[in-house]
Amino acid sequence: ISMKDNVGKGSGRSVRNFHLFDTLSKCGHLLEEFGGHEKAAGLSIIEKNVVDFKRFFNEMAHKSLTLEDLVPVVDIDMEVTLGALSEKLILEIEQCAPFGNANPRPVFVSHGLQIKSKPKMLKGSSFKFWLTDGKTTCEALGNNNNGLDISHIDDGFSIVYSPSLHTWDGISTIQLKVKDLRCC
Repeated sequence: ISMKDNVGKGSGRSVRNFHLFDTLSKCGHLLEEFGGHEKAAGLSIIEKNVVDFKRFFNEMAHKSLTLEDLVPVVDIDMEVTLGALSEKLILEIEQCAPFGNANPRPVFVSHGLQIKSKPKMLKGSSFKFWLTDGKTTCEALGNNNNGLDISHIDDGFSIVYSPSLHTWDGISTIQLKVKDLRCC
């Protein structure tokens, strides 16, 4: 929540099993405005109500959340080899758009991969690198803000991603939007 002229504006993202909008509804008497849905919401609040709101909101979270709810989870739709990815498949996936909370973008996992190029840091905390399964090579793009640690990746790792097409100078290549990765 950021304050300006005694009015705070804030937004939030939720975890699995914690309905953010319903919880804000229970705090409605302390808020000026709020809106959103189960996984994301925004609010405005008068500065004098912030301490009570924080206490009340945290009490509700403490009552409804378990330690397991706080462990990050990535839902994977299918295990695929990199060779199974194609421009045609990605274009077919794109026909299922628009993607969002009720219609998430498909997420795949591939195992036994090797680094083709050392990860390169981009603007902010984004990174990219090339990887291969020995037959197919793809570019991977991720963000360290998601808790991804790319400093220790070694041959034989697994990657969780959503595939997309990256077009540059008229040439399209498959790009993997990294959600998670693990060393084997």
